[in-house]
Parts: sequence; structure tokens; C-alpha cells
Amino acid sequence: MKYVYLILNWFFGILMLVIGVFSIVESLLGGICLIAISSLLLPPIKNFVYSKTNKELPFKTKIFLIFLFFIASIIFSSQSQEKRALEFAAEQSQKQAEKLAKIRQENISNFNVNHDQIISSVKDAFSA
Repeated sequence: MKYVYLILNWFFGILMLVIGVFSIVESLLGGICLIAISSLLLPPIKNFVYSKTNKELPFKTKIFLIFLFFIASIIFSSQSQEKRALEFAAEQSQKQAEKLAKIRQENISNFNVNHDQIISSVKDAFSA
């Protein structure tokens, strides 16, 4: 059973480390939480901390911390996604406003150039 536990620690520790490193680009705090999970799981890090402090975390405490860091990483990542979506929407809104301003300016310019023709066509349309 000890070897199964060791293999699972290595597997999930490396998995969380890789995911954490890649997710730092998306969400800094979310990535740091995943890296913290990997530091709780990887045996060399656990051994290093034990050699410096001579204290080891109980199993239930590790599980609680892993769960807490995982939930925190999900929250931080979702907040980052929401922020990115809001920035994208604001950018799209700005582009749309610029397009409308450009079209409005083109219409004003067109009217100024063709003022007489437009007025006469409107008068003809009313009289018809």
C-alpha cells in the first residue's frame, strides 16, 4: 500500500505542477495554488520540508489543504476568465462605437458634398 501511495503522490504531484505552470499564464493565483498542491504531494519536497522542520503534516491536514488549494485555484481561474471576458466585451463595444462614428462622419460628409441633390430628391419624393 505504501508504494501505491507513493506512486499516486508522484503522479498527481507532477500533474498538478505541470498544470500549475501552464495555468500561471491564465491566472497567476490559480497557478500558484496548483503548484502549492504539487509541493504537498511530491516526495522530494515533503522530505526537504521535513528535514528542515522535523515536522510532518498529518494525512487529514494534507487532504484538507489540497482540497482548499484546489477550490481556490478554481475560484481564481474563474475570476480571471470573467475579467478577460469583460475586457473583450469592452474592446468589442469600443470597436463598434468607432465603426458607428466613422459611418456617421461619412454620412455627414456625403450630405455636405451632395446637399443639393439630396434635398431635391427628397422634395420630389414628397411631391410624388
